[in-house]
Amino acid sequence: MREKFPDLPTVITTRSTVPLGAITGGEVIKNSLVPSGAVSAKKLDTWIVALDAKSAVILDETHEDLHNSTKSELRRFATIAFYNESLAERVLEAFSKPCTLVSPIR
Repeated sequence: MREKFPDLPTVITTRSTVPLGAITGGEVIKNSLVPSGAVSAKKLDTWIVALDAKSAVILDETHEDLHNSTKSELRRFATIAFYNESLAERVLEAFSKPCTLVSPIR
């Protein structure tokens, strides 16, 4: 079907695996988009949580349905988008706190 209609929407899904101990910092960045095909010039605000790592230890796996392909890549950063600024700030705060390991009760 893609051969007849090459302009059909393509779905790209990316999953990032972030080792929590490797995060060195991050920030929240406001991003304003104008949706394609929008009748008005109304912008859609999103807030991007950008996480940095010590080295290229964040695994990105990207799947694209047009060619049914998957690509894996190691990176030094990861991003997560939100429509709510306070939620993005809380997520960044949660990633910024070091994890505490609790030993099981015996």
